Amino acid sequence: MAITYLGRRVPDISCDLFLAEDEWKMLHRIIHKNSKKKVPKKPYSLAEAVSYLGELGSYKRAPSDGPPGLKSIWKGLFKLYEFLAMLPDLE
Repeated sequence: MAITYLGRRVPDISCDLFLAEDEWKMLHRIIHKNSKKKVPKKPYSLAEAVSYLGELGSYKRAPSDGPPGLKSIWKGLFKLYEFLAMLPDLE
């Protein structure tokens, strides 16, 4: 709930307030899987992370829709953590 709310109220803060480095990097990789876009070295904005999470959570991004809601953000976070759980333990 906090990610959704703060993504609307203070969209320019860094996404690493809520997401660890491996989480925001994986989120970027998932969303940009078919593009040549490289993972940024610095965390992107919370507004961008909310948009990515919404997209991962089946948010349609239609012009008439508002920003992603709680349900799509929750579903996006759930899918992100599923992707992270599939990674081998690197330690």
